[in-house]
Amino acid sequence: MRKQAAAVLIAAGALGVASAPSYGGEATIDGSGNFLMLDTDLAPPVAGTRSKPQPVTLTLHQLFGNYRSGAQPPNTSGIVFRLPRGMRANTDLVGTCPVPAADADIRSNRCSTASRIGTGAAIADARDFGINDPVAARVTAYNGAERNGSPTLIIQGVATIGGGEVVTEYDFVQGRGSGRFGIVLTTFDPVPGPAADPNGPAITLNKLDLRVGKTINTRVSGRRVRRGFLETPTTCPRSGWAFEQEFTFAAGGSLKAGDVVPCTR
Repeated sequence: MRKQAAAVLIAAGALGVASAPSYGGEATIDGSGNFLMLDTDLAPPVAGTRSKPQPVTLTLHQLFGNYRSGAQPPNTSGIVFRLPRGMRANTDLVGTCPVPAADADIRSNRCSTASRIGTGAAIADARDFGINDPVAARVTAYNGAERNGSPTLIIQGVATIGGGEVVTEYDFVQGRGSGRFGIVLTTFDPVPGPAADPNGPAITLNKLDLRVGKTINTRVSGRRVRRGFLETPTTCPRSGWAFEQEFTFAAGGSLKAGDVVPCTR
C-alpha cells in the first residue's frame, strides 16, 4: 500500500495473537477485540467449462475494527486476498495500468479506462492524525502491468481531506496458492522507502465495498466469443468456492477471515 508524499504516511501498529480464521462471512476476533470480516458474492455462481468459460462478477465486502473499545485498530503492513482454486483472471484481455515508479505517479488520472475492472467505496480511520470523522473514499480497481513477469492489481482510493484530493493506492502482485485456493494477491511496495515506525501514527482501512468484473468480446479461431476478466472455476465442490483475506501487522501477528460462496454447475 502506498500514498502520495503529500498525504499521510502509512505506518504499522501492534497486534496480539489472532484467533483461527472464521468463514461463512463471520468475523475473526483477536484477544484485543480487533476483528476482520469478509463477505463475498459471485454473479453468477455457476461453474464454467473448458469449451464455454463463465464470466463472473465478484462483489467483496470487508470490515475491520475494534468492537471492544472502538479505538482505531492497528494498521496493516500487508494484505493478502486468496481466490478459489480454478478461478481465472484473464489479465491479457484488458488494458493495463503502469505500476508507479515514483510517489508522483500515484494520482487518480494515471490509469486508463481500458484498464478499469472494478469500482466501489471505502471508509478509513485517520484519528491518529486528528481527523475524528470517518474518511470516505471512492474506489477503483485496475488491471496492472506485470511485475517481474507476474500480473498485478491496482486499487486506488480517492478522498477529499481538508479541501484537497488524497489518493491512496494498494498494489497487489498475483501468485499461486495451495489447497482450495488458486490465485493469491499480495500487496507490494512499488516505490520502496524508509521503513515506517511500527509505533507511529497510522491510517486504517475500516470498510471496503468492491465490485470487480468485466466482460470482453474477443475472437478465438475466427469465432466471436464472450470472455470475462474473471471466470469461475470449471469444478463446483460440495463445500463451495472459498475466499480468504489476511491482514498482517509489522509488529507481529495477523488476522484472517474468509467466506464460502455456494456454486452450481
